[in-house]
Amino acid sequence: MPSKTFNNLPFEKKLHIYQSAINYFGKVAFENAKVSELAELMGVKRRTYYSYFSSLEDLYNYVFIYSNIDCKMLFSESDLLPKLKVEGFTDEIFDVFESYYLSIICSDYGLGKLYEYINTLNSSERIILNVLVSILKQYELGVLSKSQVKDEVKSLIDAHL
Repeated sequence: MPSKTFNNLPFEKKLHIYQSAINYFGKVAFENAKVSELAELMGVKRRTYYSYFSSLEDLYNYVFIYSNIDCKMLFSESDLLPKLKVEGFTDEIFDVFESYYLSIICSDYGLGKLYEYINTLNSSERIILNVLVSILKQYELGVLSKSQVKDEVKSLIDAHL
């Protein structure tokens, strides 16, 4: 997790670092990431980077947790299925899942972290999120369009409620 030095930074600086990391991990899988490239995007020296985070994994975990919070804010703990049933897979929800999945989770390391998180949820949420990951992977590969993704999710929800 971030150091005390990082936690003492002004909010705007922390937000810039977070957004830089999201943009970077959206283009470069964790396994190919380099601290020197991240530090440059953040506008800090490599030495300063290490005063904020102890490793690349440390930064990734920080980004993963806060991105996960953004994603989870759409749903209260046990309301994923009913919310999707009532509201559908809206553009807003699609955009959050798309940016979360495609920007953060598109590496083996990220998928491992995501599946660890999914396994902490109740069985209904686990099923939906596992299938959502599969559907979004198909979108990422160009097999499904955005409207097809929304149709798939609607069918999934209808079948489970």
